[in-house]
Amino acid sequence: NNNNNNNNFYSTSAVATETVQPITEPTTEPTTETETETTQLSFSACIMIRDDNIILPEWLAYHYVVAPLRRLIVAVDSNSLTSPAPILQPFSHLINITLWDNEDIFMSSSYVNRRRRKYNFRQDATETQKYRLWQFKQYAFFTECAKTLKHENQSWTLFFDSDEYIAFNNNNPTTI
Repeated sequence: NNNNNNNNFYSTSAVATETVQPITEPTTEPTTETETETTQLSFSACIMIRDDNIILPEWLAYHYVVAPLRRLIVAVDSNSLTSPAPILQPFSHLINITLWDNEDIFMSSSYVNRRRRKYNFRQDATETQKYRLWQFKQYAFFTECAKTLKHENQSWTLFFDSDEYIAFNNNNPTTI
C-alpha cells in the first residue's frame, strides 16, 4: 500500500490542459545580503515537459544549486497525462515557479495564433504532422517564455528539456 502512495506522488489525475495558476508570486526585492547576492547571480529557465515527473525533483535540485536557478516557467505538453504541480510545490519556497498550459503558450502573438490554427492537433495526424506540431509548440513556448522573463528583468535564461542539465567546465588547471 505504501507503493501506491509513492505512485500518487509522481502522477495526478489532473490533466495538463487545465489552467494552472502560478505557484508563487515573484519576489520584489531581496531582504538579506545573501539573497541580494543570489538575486544578482541567478538564472531563470524555460522547460517544456511531458510526463517527466519522475525526473523532475532531481532536475530542480541540481539546477537550484548549480545554476543557481531562481525563476522557472514550466510548459506542460497538452498530451501529458500527469501534472507536475505536486512535484513543483515543495520547491516553490526556493524557486519562483509558474506552470503554463496551451493557452498561456499561445497568449499574445497574433502571428502565433494564426499559425496555431494551421497546427491544430487532429486525431488522424501523421507522425510527421505531430512532430511539427510539437516543434511549433516548443518554438511558441520558448518565444513567449523569453518575452515574459525579459519583462520581469531576468538577465540569464536557460532553455531546457527536463532531461538536459547545464554543466560548467573549468578551463583553469590551477583551481580545483
